[in-house]
Amino acid sequence: SLACGEWGSGRMIEPSELTHEILSHFERRASPSRAPSLRVVITAGGTREYLDPVRCLTNASTGATGRTIAEHLLQRGHEVSYFHGEGTQTPPAHERLTLHPYISARDLEHSLLTHLRTHKIDVVIHSAAVSDYTLSTRFATKLDSGRPLRLD
Repeated sequence: SLACGEWGSGRMIEPSELTHEILSHFERRASPSRAPSLRVVITAGGTREYLDPVRCLTNASTGATGRTIAEHLLQRGHEVSYFHGEGTQTPPAHERLTLHPYISARDLEHSLLTHLRTHKIDVVIHSAAVSDYTLSTRFATKLDSGRPLRLD
């Protein structure tokens, strides 16, 4: 069911099904005589939206889906630019892999748009768990833990 409790086509398919479909697509495109055959961008892991220097809103995304997809694509000769959140699983070092760390949703957006403007990309796969919330203001100092905090 959808997050609102209803059923519908907006529900994401299971990660294992998604991974299978993506890899099947690339299997058909892979050619051993051409390497890399595609230039792929993958986003993976969660974002962190800091309230103050020590507290943040985040999620428990590990980036496992993005890492698995990246590993399979690299094994098939594709070039991968891997945008990942802090603490996210990353593929092992590879000559056709570039890592691009990010922290917040805004960082990811800026880094990704810059990369897309300056590189020729064939495919973008978004598996990152981007925060549903951003803060209009980040507190410069640690908030007093006894102080009530309201998020609108």
